[in-house]
Amino acid sequence: MKKSLLLPFVLYSSLFCSQDMEELKELILQQRHTIEELKQRVDRLENGQRGTAHEDHHEHETAAESAHSKPGPLEIALVANMSVLARNIGNESYADYSIPGFIDSAGEIPFNPNRGFNLNYAEIEFESRILPDLELYSSLHVEKEALHIGELFAKSGVLGYGTSIKAGRFRSGFSRQNELHQHGWSFTTPPLVYESFFGYGALAEDGVQLQYKRGTEASTLVGVEALQGENERSFGSRDRNNLYVAYLRDNFNISDSAYLLLGVTWMHGRSAEGVTNIYAAEARVDWKLSAEASLEWENEVLFRDRESEERGGMYTQLLYNVGEWGTGVRYDRLFENGANLPEDLDRYSAMVVYKPFPFTKLRLQYTYDRSKFFNSERRDVSEILLDLTIEAGGHEGHSGHNH
Repeated sequence: MKKSLLLPFVLYSSLFCSQDMEELKELILQQRHTIEELKQRVDRLENGQRGTAHEDHHEHETAAESAHSKPGPLEIALVANMSVLARNIGNESYADYSIPGFIDSAGEIPFNPNRGFNLNYAEIEFESRILPDLELYSSLHVEKEALHIGELFAKSGVLGYGTSIKAGRFRSGFSRQNELHQHGWSFTTPPLVYESFFGYGALAEDGVQLQYKRGTEASTLVGVEALQGENERSFGSRDRNNLYVAYLRDNFNISDSAYLLLGVTWMHGRSAEGVTNIYAAEARVDWKLSAEASLEWENEVLFRDRESEERGGMYTQLLYNVGEWGTGVRYDRLFENGANLPEDLDRYSAMVVYKPFPFTKLRLQYTYDRSKFFNSERRDVSEILLDLTIEAGGHEGHSGHNH
């Protein structure tokens, strides 16, 4: 035998005589087994056998279930809001405004309280899906001298059939306007009737909520809530839970590019001032004018009946959006204001908004307000405001959106 043929034989023999022979054999067997599995799978797929397809589907389902059962990532978003403001009423006087029959004293004004520059707040939002049917959400409101919990709740769809249950501190779901955070509002101030009945913080309470939702775009929403009732302007007793809310909203398609939303609400609470009932109705029409343009007309009216005192208010607003630009007008009015009190408590607002980036909003707004009194003297308020909202973070979440 030639030396050239003997050399591979010697090398081969010495390799298998080495102490690594067993490890090498095991590796070769593993590779051979893998290759055989792949060949069998390819053959079965080519032959259209159901067994392999079912096995593949089962493997995918198992992997998906394993991933779905793990807690989701903790997503964090930061929202900053600041403004520059011109107003014909001084800061000290404005901080103590009143609206006869509705607000005795303004108290804290969290947004744009001062003429000149305002660093209004930073909002930190946390969201995570703990289990497939359990979501945890929190919104912390950071101001210059204060930190408070805007919302902190757990939400679950474990009951199924389109239902969800929420527990913790949250904004009542009786209307889209109430659910939105300040940086999600179309205007820099809440509707005048919201400001009068609930304050700038809207109706946000500790409690539980049960909702049923059918469909997606054309949906029916039914909700009931049991809340603590700590809102001082309309309820205000913290001795026990005393506020109950029920609402129904439904969407109706009126064309291929437009739909109508109608909703009704009833709130019932009891405090030291007696029994309070609030009745609300809303109507909204959305038109999709083109791929980038839309028109929205929103209306809402609220009545409050507390012992012998009856109050009411409404707003109507029209919004037009196209691409990065938007504009809108809103009219607010308070009525059912009692004897010897002004009947024309109203406010006019107009705004233009520009969104140069997806999470940045620059808004210019003019407001003419005839609802406010200062030291028992009625004065018309004129205000021009330019505010900037910047959002940074990893989720679309609840920030400025419905929960």
